[in-house]
Parts: sequence; structure tokens; C-alpha cells
Amino acid sequence: MGRRQADTTRLGLVTVALTLCGTLYVALGVTALGAAGAAGILGGLLICSVVPAARHAPRPASAVLVLGAVPFAVATWWSVVTPLLALLALGIGRGVVARAGSSSHWSGPPLLRMELPGGGDTVRT
Repeated sequence: MGRRQADTTRLGLVTVALTLCGTLYVALGVTALGAAGAAGILGGLLICSVVPAARHAPRPASAVLVLGAVPFAVATWWSVVTPLLALLALGIGRGVVARAGSSSHWSGPPLLRMELPGGGDTVRT
């Protein structure tokens, strides 16, 4: 496996981890009441949207990541899980945004790509 393919695979796994953090945020938001619940659901959706946003505009994707992670963590500050999940999402998301912004060849997670025989262009599946 070449270095480029290994980097792409690693980025794909980190992308899956960030999406999982966003999904957990949505699940925790569904169980919370009132404004905290809405912040969790919206925050989880924003965290999940960081991956496609990072490919096109890394700087705004960083802002979306912070806006997704921080409000629910602050609203549920007494909990141990949500602030730690927010820190995890911020750490993973920072890596996704940095790699997507510096990598011109990245076209998404490798699970969504299929290389054509003969080394041609890639096709999204």
C-alpha cells in the first residue's frame, strides 16, 4: 500500500470517527430536554456536516465544528459525557479539517470511492 493510499485510508477512518461523534451528539440531544436537546441535535448535524464542508472550505468548516460541539457541551456542563465528547469531536475534527485543507487529492472517505481498472479516474459510488 502506497503512502498516499495509507493517508487516504487513515483520513477515511478519522472521518468515520467524526461522523460517529456527531451521531452520538444527535442521540444525546434526543434524550435531553428543551433547548439543550435542540442544541444537541443541531450540534450533531453540524459536526456531521464538517466532513463535506472541509473539502470545499476548511476555515468555515472549523467554525462549523466549533458551533456544533461547544453549545451542547456548555448547556450540559454538569455531565461528564457531553463535554468529553465535544473535546473528542473537536480534536478529531481539527485533524479532518487540516488534512482536507492541505490535501488536494482527497475526494472523500475511501469507502465511497472505487478506482477504475487501469488506474483511471475514481468514480463515486
